[in-house]
Amino acid sequence: MEMEKKFVSQVCEGDILGKDIIVNNSLLLKAGTVLHSRIIVKLKKIGIKELFIRPSTPEQMSKFSEITQRKQHQSRKKGEETPSNLKSCMSELFYQTIKDLVFENRYGLAVNSKGLLDMIVQEFEDLMNVPVVSRLLTKMKEWDYFTFYHMVDTFIFGTVFFHYLGLPHKKQFAKGCLLHDIGKMSIPRELIQKNDRLTSMEFEMIKLHTILGAAQLNESEITSDVAYLARQHHERLDGSGYPDGLVNSDLNEEVRALMIIDVYSAMTLKRSYRAALDSEEALKYLLRGNDQFDQVFVREFMSMLHIFPNASIVTLSDLSKARVIEVPKSFPYLPILQRLETEDRFQIPLDLSISISHFGDKKE
Repeated sequence: MEMEKKFVSQVCEGDILGKDIIVNNSLLLKAGTVLHSRIIVKLKKIGIKELFIRPSTPEQMSKFSEITQRKQHQSRKKGEETPSNLKSCMSELFYQTIKDLVFENRYGLAVNSKGLLDMIVQEFEDLMNVPVVSRLLTKMKEWDYFTFYHMVDTFIFGTVFFHYLGLPHKKQFAKGCLLHDIGKMSIPRELIQKNDRLTSMEFEMIKLHTILGAAQLNESEITSDVAYLARQHHERLDGSGYPDGLVNSDLNEEVRALMIIDVYSAMTLKRSYRAALDSEEALKYLLRGNDQFDQVFVREFMSMLHIFPNASIVTLSDLSKARVIEVPKSFPYLPILQRLETEDRFQIPLDLSISISHFGDKKE
């Protein structure tokens, strides 16, 4: 397929990206992405000058979209909600979700290569080949889109985090992350989507999603192995969580990791009743909860993102120590540092020729 090379200033909304955009060995944007105004503005801001465009017009894309919607409507009309149809529908939505997420700064450097992105997509496709998983996820999307989006977001973070740590049972953990909030389908929609502060009674009802989710997953042999993740992801190491008040010794490493990922995702995603919190604020919260969250995992999670809160003491790849003095909103994974010995200030370079290799325990 012949592609046209364009300056970013010449790109039109609806153009289709012809080649992956790679910056510093990190996948920035995947080929096939339909470019809309937000993406184009972002490309200009980060200094991308040129890119390749597929010879598809916005009219062709619109026509394709109309055909797809018509086929889906006809399928639903005929009652043909087969596993293959569900898989196709969810895969398409997942790919679009990935494209939406790729520019979100809260992911830092977590998905920093095409290989990682391909791995995430493959894990998702494998799960969509399981009819019970595909059906549950489709029902959740229809019940509450934010919860669905949060579950997919948690799945992505969980998949790359276990890969980063080199831990076993990666596929099982990915499935548990994807289904961890499935119990919210059993909670009244108006309660899940309530914009005002929950009453104490309403909060008690919300908390039941852990028990209800575990019960639902236990109904199938295919999902029963991750039912405990649905039940325990709101537990805390100090026993202050729910529903069972479990403590440190009761919680395995899968639960400890999911606790952190679940909180980070929920805090950094926008809700109808509040703006999304910055990555830095979410990480500060996790660090402050040293009695509640496994701090080894919190530090590893920060290292994967390459995002560290302001005032953190860090060890650099050249073995020198520095203090984080500013976390830029646009590029939180490229903080401004001050070396402790020389007091010179600099920003982590785009090429990561100097990077942060270790998060320190003390602030000086």
